[in-house]
Amino acid sequence: MFCVLLLVCSLLGGCSHDYGKLAYVSTKQVKLDQHSARKVGADVMGKDVHWFVLLDPTFSMPRMDKAVDDALAKAGGDFMTDAELTYRFFFIPVLYYRVWFEVKGDVWKLDKTGAEGNSIPVL
Repeated sequence: MFCVLLLVCSLLGGCSHDYGKLAYVSTKQVKLDQHSARKVGADVMGKDVHWFVLLDPTFSMPRMDKAVDDALAKAGGDFMTDAELTYRFFFIPVLYYRVWFEVKGDVWKLDKTGAEGNSIPVL
């Protein structure tokens, strides 16, 4: 029984790589000098996940920009601050691979009306 458990555990693999922390990130054209912004989400996580089973020929790698787009869409914002970007994967050799990018940070929305309220100026 121990040998079977050891064999199963040796076939499973996974890892995580921290790609870094970004002070500001967006996939949209944002002019920060002309507008103020308000925080619409804290610690919002976005992902772009790709997987394949049994050497699927249509497999493609995840993309960082898609993970950022996912986070922005979840909170309805225009850009992120204090974003942490991570690449993760899990695999069972030959049978199953799952790879993804995660981005986690604060999401902000441009305040184009110029209203005061909760908005803060962005320099």
